[in-house]
Amino acid sequence: MPAENKPYVAAMDTEALKDDVLVWHCPQLRISGDHEYLTYGNIRGLGCRAVAFADLEASGIMSLFPELK
Repeated sequence: MPAENKPYVAAMDTEALKDDVLVWHCPQLRISGDHEYLTYGNIRGLGCRAVAFADLEASGIMSLFPELK
């Protein structure tokens, strides 16, 4: 995604979401993609955070996770 689109990266702790949010790991649904999760509901609670990709780059995290590029 181009930087001018200002992408964000979201991280979820599925145990810390509100009770009415449903979360499935794709292999549970026999959908490919070990790193993918599907959610249903208004995602709220302490279990969800989003960080600007530019902030991640500025922090130097790309040296730890070069695959994010």
